Amino acid sequence: MVFITHLRPARPSDCVAIFQAHYYAVRLACLQSYDAIIRHEWLALLNENSYLRDMNQPNIALWVAEYHGAVMGFFQLDLLRAHLSAVYVHPAVHKQGIGTALLQRAEQLTLDSGASALSLYCPNNALAFFRLNGYQTLSEAFLPLNQDVKVPCRLMRKYLDK
Repeated sequence: MVFITHLRPARPSDCVAIFQAHYYAVRLACLQSYDAIIRHEWLALLNENSYLRDMNQPNIALWVAEYHGAVMGFFQLDLLRAHLSAVYVHPAVHKQGIGTALLQRAEQLTLDSGASALSLYCPNNALAFFRLNGYQTLSEAFLPLNQDVKVPCRLMRKYLDK
């Protein structure tokens, strides 16, 4: 049984917890999929202030999942582009249904905004999760972390049922 207390829009007071979930997901969940250089450069880009900035963007939905009363995951959705730019769950609570709950809420917000499909760049470590949830690979891709380091990933899409 999943004990998600609440899925809700993020608040400024959530920034530290969002950062921690993001940081540990990249640091630990990506161990098998990416080398130390990629993980180091990826982690170097993360900072608590970026979430606050995104919360203030009118077309960005930043939501969190509380698990046993603590923020343990989040998603970030660009509603104009129907593009999911982040879904992260703290590795300490993987396989508890938190990622699926976040993804389903992002899909519903996408439908509510008038879009019929949701796209995302999927890191290699999350391919099985997104495939299990109905996403199909459109192409291989690389997301630049800086001028020299790029993250191999997949551009994926799912057509959503109304």
